[in-house]
Amino acid sequence: MIVNINRIVSVTSIIYLIFMFAFASGAIHALIEGGRTGQQVLLIPDRSTQSMAESVLSTMIFFLGLAGLYFIHRSSRPQTAKTQKMFFVAGFSIVAISLLTGFLLLNFKL
Repeated sequence: MIVNINRIVSVTSIIYLIFMFAFASGAIHALIEGGRTGQQVLLIPDRSTQSMAESVLSTMIFFLGLAGLYFIHRSSRPQTAKTQKMFFVAGFSIVAISLLTGFLLLNFKL
């Protein structure tokens, strides 16, 4: 019974994160405004318009940053020193890649 409750909580948390990141990346805006442009391109170089592909890309960037933060969190748990350093460096590298990708996407939009 406890295993089923933990599984329900885990699935609910994952669904919550997916919806939260989708809303934060502009999925509603893309659904409302994305079809108005008439363009069939992956990235629209305009700040006022966003395609659904950009929303999916932004959501993936958010999840990449979340994975980096999880690695940083894992580095604080008791392990060997080498494993801690590996998780710490990998976590910050993934967060940096996520931030850089987000800024490059924003720079393209400007």
